Amino acid sequence: MLLRGTVDSSPEERGGSVRYTLSVREVQPEAEGPWLAADGRVLVTAPLQPRYRYGDLLEVEGELAPPPTLPDFDYRAHLARRGIVALAEFPRLRLLDEGQGSALAGAMVAWRERLAAALERALPEPEASLAQGVLLGRRAALPADLRAAMDAAGLSHLLAVSGQNVALAAALVVGVLTWAVGRRWAGIAALGAIVGYALLVGGGAPVVRASIMGGLYVLARSVGRPGGGLQPLLLAAAIMTAHDATVAEDLSFQLSFASTLGLVVLSPGLSAWGEVWLARLGPAAHALLRPAVAVLSVTLAAVAFVLPVSALNFGRASLAAPAANVVAAPAFVAALVGSAVVSLAGVLWSGATDWLWWLAWAPAAYLTAVARAFSSLPLASLQVDGFGLGHAIACYAALAAAVWAAARWRPQVPQRPPIPAWAAGAGTVAVLGGLVLWLATAGGGHDGRLRVTFLDVGEGNAVLVTTPGGRRVLIDGGPSGEAIAAALSRHLRPGERRIDLLVLTYPRAGRLAGLLEVLERYEVGTVVAPPVGVGTALFRAWQDALWREGTEVVYGTAGLRLALDGATLVVLSPAAPPLTTPTDPRPWALVLRLSLGRVSFLFPSDVPTRVQESLLAERVPVAASVLALPGNGARGSLSPLLPGPVGPTATVLSVGEGNRFGHPSAEMLALVEGLPLFRTDRHGDVAFETDGARLWARPQKPPR
Repeated sequence: MLLRGTVDSSPEERGGSVRYTLSVREVQPEAEGPWLAADGRVLVTAPLQPRYRYGDLLEVEGELAPPPTLPDFDYRAHLARRGIVALAEFPRLRLLDEGQGSALAGAMVAWRERLAAALERALPEPEASLAQGVLLGRRAALPADLRAAMDAAGLSHLLAVSGQNVALAAALVVGVLTWAVGRRWAGIAALGAIVGYALLVGGGAPVVRASIMGGLYVLARSVGRPGGGLQPLLLAAAIMTAHDATVAEDLSFQLSFASTLGLVVLSPGLSAWGEVWLARLGPAAHALLRPAVAVLSVTLAAVAFVLPVSALNFGRASLAAPAANVVAAPAFVAALVGSAVVSLAGVLWSGATDWLWWLAWAPAAYLTAVARAFSSLPLASLQVDGFGLGHAIACYAALAAAVWAAARWRPQVPQRPPIPAWAAGAGTVAVLGGLVLWLATAGGGHDGRLRVTFLDVGEGNAVLVTTPGGRRVLIDGGPSGEAIAAALSRHLRPGERRIDLLVLTYPRAGRLAGLLEVLERYEVGTVVAPPVGVGTALFRAWQDALWREGTEVVYGTAGLRLALDGATLVVLSPAAPPLTTPTDPRPWALVLRLSLGRVSFLFPSDVPTRVQESLLAERVPVAASVLALPGNGARGSLSPLLPGPVGPTATVLSVGEGNRFGHPSAEMLALVEGLPLFRTDRHGDVAFETDGARLWARPQKPPR
């Protein structure tokens, strides 16, 4: 089947592929048949390159399949709420035209992409993805393990552009500032923050709805009637649904309405009881702990009213959600504000993020730790099979009874003087000063050793080298930007955003694809590449990225020597560039040898076995302490003659766990039998350290 449609939203990169949502215009059910008008949306999964953008008109040739219904999640219903009726897995795509979308929507998508790119350049992973989720609602950007942890801990709502987030942030701003500057000025500050947020992230329909919901809550608080926001909230919801009845099925709207409803009707009662409890502790404790009680009351109110919506839509209920949200709520506001500041500064001047990155990183790292800690608790998340609309109504009836009881027996709130503003300012300065001092002194030393880390990036290759002087060298980049970004973040300091030397040994996807992401996220000093190219879309994108970034490129041939703070990186092959474009470019892949003192590493890349044997025949010095096995362990990728002359004390195999190729092959394992073998699918990242005389191996995971 052929169909034509327009990319109507931002592409979502998932591992080694990209997802596009197409708004279908016409279809051709039969070859050479007529084109028929059609509508609806199709979710297309495609390779990383070539990359398409919002507004591109594509022709799709392939099979369409209905969305599956997963055992623990109604994926079909989830996609149906977005208007997606079919899936297309890796069809043939052809670009017909550009700029076919709305000019306003295109500008908003482009602006959001710039904000996301600024966060990616400023922050490591997973903090960069979490910051995008908090600020822009990009849940898909999160690594799968962190996304699962957020779900289990009941924190996934923090990654949706909804009134819950906007109202929660506004409520926390009001609650914290009221005691310092008064209710009216706190309300003005919160309204200003809501408007600024809507303008910053593009003002799309979910953002506008969220801003309206949050603004209603702030107005009710500002006029001294927290519960008085119920009528305008209901009116606003009625107007929205009357304008577009389908909005009631939108999860963002449901979260917005439920959370704001909880803040309006439940948080005042919780706050009043908290004030009474504080009064018993004395004036000093009351003044100091009042902001914490405000955070606690608005968080519990929002979570209580959102839990039934989450159970209804996702079929799961998090028992850890109330406690996790209380612990995470203050950092959520800091992450939202910090991410906004860092992304906007990065768009206006990229150099500003060198100084401001910690504003977003610190709260994002805290939220990550909270999610993982609470998700690891026993029974943190429970499957609620059969939870339907009737159950949700029953939950809200119980909440209504709790609200009525809290209002009926609501205590008289004692009046206490606020804590002096100078004390609050001094405390804030002390906290920020301590954080900056810690960041300035953490992890900055070098021990004079050479560190070579084989990164676990799945079915691909990437090696991070740290020289004795602390410079960073990256050899190959793995099969995806997501994998290499996560791997580098495990080993680089949070504010470290430079790769001094980047080496591509061979331009196939398993070595090249991740390097495009490295060029976008990091400042790269020099690139060493093989003197040969391939005619793929991925390689063309690589060349475009090098030209766009203005990166210095050196084409490696035998004899090229690079001094690395006492260590030496030498290119052993190829001898010279090809005279004509070769049909098989593998013989021109770079063979590298890295050495410090008596310890060395050999990287044969993807050269054929005949090239490996020719190096032996020409008596090229290939002896090495560590041999990186070629071809991800594929059959026929390692010459039987090579291991003997190399004489390694250890071998390393970069291979993806459960890969579809069946790697490593029995032949490869037989060739290195009897030698210590480290595998990234079993040991994770495998790090070697040497002082030039001794060698230490430090796998990330223990042998199994």
